[in-house]
Amino acid sequence: MRKLFITDRANTPSGLDKFIIGQDSIITGSIEALMNNGRFIIVDVNDINIVIMQTLILYVARYRYKVYCLEDISDNFFLKLPPEGFLNIIKHEDELEDQIVDLSGYKQVVHIGDIHGSYDVLMEAWKKIYSPHFFYIFLGDLVDRGKKSDKVVEFLLSLYQLPNVMIIEGNHDTNLWNWAIDSYEYLAKSFKDTRSQLKRSNISKDDVKKLCISMRENAVYKYNEKTVMVSHGGLHQYPEKRYLIDTADYISSQCNDYAELDKMFTEKVQEGQNLYQLHGHSNFFSIKSNAHKNSFNLEGGVELGGSLRVATVSNNGFWFYYFKNNDSIMQNFFRLNNTKS
Repeated sequence: MRKLFITDRANTPSGLDKFIIGQDSIITGSIEALMNNGRFIIVDVNDINIVIMQTLILYVARYRYKVYCLEDISDNFFLKLPPEGFLNIIKHEDELEDQIVDLSGYKQVVHIGDIHGSYDVLMEAWKKIYSPHFFYIFLGDLVDRGKKSDKVVEFLLSLYQLPNVMIIEGNHDTNLWNWAIDSYEYLAKSFKDTRSQLKRSNISKDDVKKLCISMRENAVYKYNEKTVMVSHGGLHQYPEKRYLIDTADYISSQCNDYAELDKMFTEKVQEGQNLYQLHGHSNFFSIKSNAHKNSFNLEGGVELGGSLRVATVSNNGFWFYYFKNNDSIMQNFFRLNNTKS
């Protein structure tokens, strides 16, 4: 989740001064552009007054930020104004970094690539890969373009609270949040059909909000000796401090669609480091998931008649599976246009 850190300039970690946002940026609303990109933000506690705090509360809710403050300043009067649960009190800035989760106790960790509303092939895959002894990570782009985004959402609503399920936010999934909070001006054109599908299914916006709040922009886990980073867009290298990376980079990648992201990541992994990355989002050159040693692409063009890509990791290493989508919009388009009269 996006992060905002309340501290004071004297205790601002070395090198992080550039992330401090002043009163003017908050009052004028220019902070919104940063929050829309998921920028890590520092607010000096000495700059906070009632107006500043009320404004921050609105922005934090709108952009799904998690707010931290140091224990040493938690008695500040203005920090007692927000509702319960608004502040996460920490003793040291190192606690801003999300913990690395140990998933070694599961028989497999299963990563599911871009779905794009392709419900039928998702169900085909799910029947073959489901086990209560597995941990499941959905790598984002759950909706849009496909014919049954509503069914995909209904399915995930039945799963997301399970302890062995994690959902990563993709750039198309941000549309779900904007739809659920009635921010229609932020909806992408690709969400038009999804919106109609959600309407016909009578899916609750409150339920979708909860689903979106549960989504993560990235995660790192351990599986025995392996360290694995997951995000939708993918990064070109493992960051020293993950919380300093913009959410927009995790969701839509640090690179353009034509960059050899997986090659770049692999080249920066040192020998014997056992560091890996799985992502989706873009696969302009249609490379295979296992084309590179340390970074794996699970975008398979499923909505265009390609495949839903699935990767597993277990004691036997990484394995990759492609589930062909035989019910895509593009396939039906070409089939109809090739029919002889």
